[in-house]
Amino acid sequence: MKGLTYTIAFIWLIACSPKSFPDSNWEGKKWVLIELNGNPVQVSGTDKDAHIQFDAESKQISGNGGCNRIFGPYEIEKNEQLQFGNLGSTMMACPDSRFENAFLEAIRAVRSYAYEEGQLILKNGAGTEIIRLQ
Repeated sequence: MKGLTYTIAFIWLIACSPKSFPDSNWEGKKWVLIELNGNPVQVSGTDKDAHIQFDAESKQISGNGGCNRIFGPYEIEKNEQLQFGNLGSTMMACPDSRFENAFLEAIRAVRSYAYEEGQLILKNGAGTEIIRLQ
């Protein structure tokens, strides 16, 4: 009976562990922006591509908005709910700040996610796709 109790407790721990959340699978991966508000984004393959990376342990993201570094907290729940907290960024002068501002605004509007065929899809509160990352 003790063995069964330990087995059930172990399975419960695994099922309820934060590492079972998808962000632990996303961790360290550079998620590059390929579509913003329905518009394709040109990708250069450099560190200046707009992207984010998740740190599942600290619940922080880091990345680049296309010019400035971005960083901040996030919260994720099992029912595919995702929300970013107050984001910060460096303040370098950028040739196209409109793009970066639109990306940051979209990140702030994220309320849920989907994961399809290796792509991370971020949606607003209405369930509309606003960011697609690969």
